[in-house]
Amino acid sequence: MAFVWPSLALFSLFFVAAAVDGMYFHFRRFRLWEHAETRTEHALHTARAVLMPPTIALLFTPGKAALVCAAVLVGLDFLVALLDVVVERRSRERFGGLPHGEYMTHLVATVFHVGAETLAFAGRLSDTADPLCPAANALVIAMVVGSSLVAIQHVVLLTRGARARRAAA
Repeated sequence: MAFVWPSLALFSLFFVAAAVDGMYFHFRRFRLWEHAETRTEHALHTARAVLMPPTIALLFTPGKAALVCAAVLVGLDFLVALLDVVVERRSRERFGGLPHGEYMTHLVATVFHVGAETLAFAGRLSDTADPLCPAANALVIAMVVGSSLVAIQHVVLLTRGARARRAAA
């Protein structure tokens, strides 16, 4: 239980940084789902958003199978994040590149994300891994529900952008 609260605190901070990045930079300022050249970047963000709810749920679910599945999802998220970095430069050319503020937000979010996952794994692998207390369990559920809503939003925008481009063609 010693690692649970620090992990959940870092996940909470990650969600704040990700909300700034997503709501301001991706959705409001650049509207990434609307442009043909940023569609792949938005699709990669959508993949990461879809991976987040089951990852959080599995990181805090007892049992070896849940831990293995969480590790697989974290690995997939890492691969998608690498692809995002690869496509981002070209994707953002029309906007003059990635703004400094967004770059800093990515850095902060990544530190919180990696720290949260590392602490969650450390807690699961420690000899003192206990079931979650009701308050921690409630926070995990809230994070899974909230991140599920974000994933749905990403999917809706991805399909909306695809429909708009087909209609314009």
